[in-house]
Amino acid sequence: MSNLFAERLRQHLRLAVLLYLQNRPETDERRLAILRILSQAPAYTANASIIQDFLVDMGMNPSRDMVRTDLAWLDEQKLVSLNIDQGVYGAVASSRGIEAAEGKISIPGISKPADLNAIKESLLKISLSPSDLDLLNELMWLTDKALLTQCVFGHALSITNTGRDVAQGKVQIEGIKKPSADTLMRTAAQSIKGSFGER
Repeated sequence: MSNLFAERLRQHLRLAVLLYLQNRPETDERRLAILRILSQAPAYTANASIIQDFLVDMGMNPSRDMVRTDLAWLDEQKLVSLNIDQGVYGAVASSRGIEAAEGKISIPGISKPADLNAIKESLLKISLSPSDLDLLNELMWLTDKALLTQCVFGHALSITNTGRDVAQGKVQIEGIKKPSADTLMRTAAQSIKGSFGER
């Protein structure tokens, strides 16, 4: 394979990974991240402030109100036990919440962890089939460029806000193919379908 072809393939692969992660519903991703944070916390417990700090470290920038809303939703689903004391929201992950964080069970409204196998499966759908080593190298490249965060809690990946901007064509980074207008339109249509549900 020529160097030019190999580099072009890497550029497409990097963009495809960003698009895959960007197309995952943001709220579902944030809920998964909260469960992953709690699954690694001492006694599976943390308050909204600590959770928000970790979410920011992972490239998400939710407001405290968003975190509280997600904790209340997770409590309704029996994935956490929510305690509110003097306005401080604290949560303890249930065994079911930990199973969801690890991807062992599927819960509507919570993304499955974006691990290597999930990413490879999405790439195969668009006729990209890198080896595990090549994919790992590209994921490390994207992480080094601060477009992805390797979740401290296991091997799952999250897209950063800058990664979202690159996937949406708002920011151009050397080494990543700029998305075509057609790709951007398809992505927007998928996002709208996800927001209103498929009919």
